[in-house]
Amino acid sequence: MNRLMVAATEGIRSVNGRYYDYGSSANVIYIASGGSDDWSYGGEGIIPSFTIEAYGTSFTPPVSNILPVAREIWAGLKALCNEI
Repeated sequence: MNRLMVAATEGIRSVNGRYYDYGSSANVIYIASGGSDDWSYGGEGIIPSFTIEAYGTSFTPPVSNILPVAREIWAGLKALCNEI
């Protein structure tokens, strides 16, 4: 899982130079339960279960941030899939 997250964060960084932390969501972001990663791992047994927290400090980002952040996340997901 670490190797996959390194690939994803490198893919993200390749777009705008922004670095995303990686690790368990409880350690990197905040403690939360009931997310899709909980369901994937606990309910379905999918071992590589990830949470990606998009850049920003609000759940309602300025419109000007939406496309740049979406491009970063897309690049990270493609890099993660290529690593798999």
